[in-house]
Amino acid sequence: MSKGFLMKKIFFLIIAFSCCIFGIQVQANALISKQISAADLVPNVGVAVYEIEKQKLVLGINESSLYTPASLQKIITAVYVLNKLKRGYAATTKVYKNNQGDVFIQFSGDPKFSLKNLKTLLKSFQGQSVGKVYLVDTSYQLPLLSPGWTIAATQLCYGALTTKSSIGENRLVAYVTAGKIGKPAQIEFKKGQVDYPIINQTVTKKLCYTDPSVGWMDQMQRDNIDMKREGLVIKGCVPHDFKNFKVCLPIKPDDIDYYLKKAVGQAFDESKVLIKKGIFRACNIPAGAVLISSVESPLLIDMIKDSLKDSDNFVTDSLFKAAVDIDESKFPANWSFAGKVVRKELNYLMGLTFTDKDLKIEDGSGLSMYNRVSAKALSQLLAKMHQKDSGFYKMLPKAGADGTLTDRLKSVKGKIWAKTGTLNGINTLAGYIVKNGHPKYSFAIMINGPTDQPTRNKKLIDQIVRSLTDSF
Repeated sequence: MSKGFLMKKIFFLIIAFSCCIFGIQVQANALISKQISAADLVPNVGVAVYEIEKQKLVLGINESSLYTPASLQKIITAVYVLNKLKRGYAATTKVYKNNQGDVFIQFSGDPKFSLKNLKTLLKSFQGQSVGKVYLVDTSYQLPLLSPGWTIAATQLCYGALTTKSSIGENRLVAYVTAGKIGKPAQIEFKKGQVDYPIINQTVTKKLCYTDPSVGWMDQMQRDNIDMKREGLVIKGCVPHDFKNFKVCLPIKPDDIDYYLKKAVGQAFDESKVLIKKGIFRACNIPAGAVLISSVESPLLIDMIKDSLKDSDNFVTDSLFKAAVDIDESKFPANWSFAGKVVRKELNYLMGLTFTDKDLKIEDGSGLSMYNRVSAKALSQLLAKMHQKDSGFYKMLPKAGADGTLTDRLKSVKGKIWAKTGTLNGINTLAGYIVKNGHPKYSFAIMINGPTDQPTRNKKLIDQIVRSLTDSF
């Protein structure tokens, strides 16, 4: 066989293989387009698939259009934070004392800081008295609501407000058990939280009429938001068959300062430390104050994994602001400029050139309706991230196994690792297609459609994912 003949054969084999791959892509595109058309959502669906090794878009349907990503925004935040702060980062909360006997608690934005952590910091003061107690925190306090957040969202557990001085994730957990019909329910707080007297205004009914767009838990959370200085008002209709039902109560914007001071006062009382002159705010640690104790947050990599698996808005937004705050010490890391800073740094860290046509960032969690991203940009970011960190995909929920995908896509278990996104009228999914134990493709599916069809939208997304898994 001549050398020239061999080269021609190789050439034709390459052409044949390329045509085969191209044919698969065309078939997949046609199949998915047909599925979308059948759902009557053609203008509202964006799909993109990137081949990771070649960093190349291999399938696109409305891939450059901008969509509200909902919790897929957490992927963008995770990539940014992991590359900015590094995996071993931990936030450190510190306690100082000056010569006048005043105590200064310097908060760090640790999203996992708890009442128990605070009491650990106070062990060396046990049995003593102190003068004034100062909460030191000037960073990213205002505005508390990101543009695009709704007031209704802050009435739900996932909308707890992100502040640098946070305790217990700025929310309370109560357990509700129905009473006799016509009587109040029984309510108990989860142990280890800030204590509030309960003003029980619930009513047990055989049937409660509620907003059909939300579940019973969300409806209870919407009703249970009235915090008064003399106690926490728990109100609303309780179905007669509720038993030990968990209700999460976020602290309202107007109550954050009161809540934090109450938490600190309780920690001092339980640690048997007397505060003589009250609890105040301070801008900094005074010269001469001595470091007494400190406590670190969990490692960044663990917090990111938890936030992606369980879609935790509070943790994600806290880490988002912490990463911005590192290099922006002259300006509080507030929502008004954080998004532009993050996109600029994300481009630098990941070697990208995203503009407003690709990505607009308003918050870290995706709770803002003003976030925008194209399916192409998100799948490209995922492809880039896998090249930088081959283990990143395992931080995402595994189809049919854990996190928000525990009960979804069981037929492709082990083949899909992806993050879900859900807001009113918005359903999204993005992640990786795994072949032979390694991610080979990244993908993003975005639906911004009717608000009354969340089940249909999820079914369409799952149908598209199965088609992608079978085609590639």
